Amino acid sequence: MGWFNPEIAHLYGFSENSSGVVYFNDGLNDWTQRAYLELPANFFGANGNANDMEVFDFDDDGFVDIVMASTTHEPYYNSRVIQFFKNNGGTSFSDVTSVLSPDFAKYADGNPYSNWWVGQGKLHILDYDHDGDLDIIDVNTRTSVFLNNDSKFTLYDDFVDADEDVLLWPVEIDGKYHYDFIGSKQDCGGDTCITNFYQLLDPPSSALLEDFFTKGDGFVGALLEASYLGDEIRLMLQRDNLVHRSNIASDLLGFSTGSNNFQITAGRISGKHLGNFFGVTYESSFLRGGVIINQSSTHAFNTTRWFGSNRAEMFYQSTETFVEMNVINSSNWMLTLGWLGNQTNVDSFQEEGGVGSIGYLASQLKYSANYANAIYQKDFFGIDSEIIIGSRWGKSIQPFLLKASNNFNFQSFSNISNDYAGINLYKGPYFLKLTSNSLFGEEALIGFQFNF
Repeated sequence: MGWFNPEIAHLYGFSENSSGVVYFNDGLNDWTQRAYLELPANFFGANGNANDMEVFDFDDDGFVDIVMASTTHEPYYNSRVIQFFKNNGGTSFSDVTSVLSPDFAKYADGNPYSNWWVGQGKLHILDYDHDGDLDIIDVNTRTSVFLNNDSKFTLYDDFVDADEDVLLWPVEIDGKYHYDFIGSKQDCGGDTCITNFYQLLDPPSSALLEDFFTKGDGFVGALLEASYLGDEIRLMLQRDNLVHRSNIASDLLGFSTGSNNFQITAGRISGKHLGNFFGVTYESSFLRGGVIINQSSTHAFNTTRWFGSNRAEMFYQSTETFVEMNVINSSNWMLTLGWLGNQTNVDSFQEEGGVGSIGYLASQLKYSANYANAIYQKDFFGIDSEIIIGSRWGKSIQPFLLKASNNFNFQSFSNISNDYAGINLYKGPYFLKLTSNSLFGEEALIGFQFNF
């Protein structure tokens, strides 16, 4: 039992401001024959009012514990606190609220969000987040949940719908995510009242918001991947005639030729990216610089927890300028260091699938990066072998922006990282190539290719 007036508990033989008592049945439905156990003091002291109690073993020690919801007399039912009373082996109870529930006092001084009172409510003990343990739902005008995390109870009150003029009753409806609610609102006029009920399916709103901000990540990633094709095209600019190269995402087939320190290449991209490319480079006595243009399209995907999977066809043009120098150039070894700047323009596109598909306006992505290539060449029994290791790294100068149709910007500060390695074995016009997009990654591609 919880006392409505703790201020007079001492007049009936209990401790001052006692919050309540546990009476024991003697087996004959008589609760007066056995000694009772008194509960600790009400959080609000003499101004307190216990208005709901539930029992469960919240610390998993085999003894049933008590949680009590209390409020204030003055201001009338303005505040709310959930207290945790631990059962000490069936001999006493102790208040462990501050230990188990660090956020217990959030509503102790009233509702920080509005003037609505939060004192009257009903406690529900159930598995709110479906993780296998029991949580506490306090249903009042500002419904709150105390989530059980290894017998520590953290406050969660960030619902999708936090209307404070309705009560939310916990009912599992769709079997997904968090527990759901039935809400009700009553409108009265004259001698008639109408009560409207509605369903509230509850993924947490904070998670929804975070998830929404990742809707553009997959599309940004596809554009970054498109810019990484420049690493393959730069290597094509170092060879003459018809050249075929590939990475995990795409194949590149082009013709490369040059004279008087100039080298140009042009060709076709197929695979995940589909389009055309062009590159030109000029080499002085110690520096080499150039421009690479890739005009293509790709089908990109983005998967989120709450909004599902979206897909989109993107048309883009990637322009990359670079400057590099050979710091080692021996008969077998060549080490190249360089700097590049990339600008990728993407046309407007519409995502499809998932929930809440949106349109994106034409956008521009920019970044700069450093890169390095190491090439080792050796003749083994008439087979020319070549080992290539390379990487580009950096960070975007500004956020990557994808502008949604409502002029909302999806921002992504992306780290630039493209590690690649390849082993090429040449014999006449043909060669066998092993490619990995990530230097020590799991993805690899073996292909029989040619270089005329």
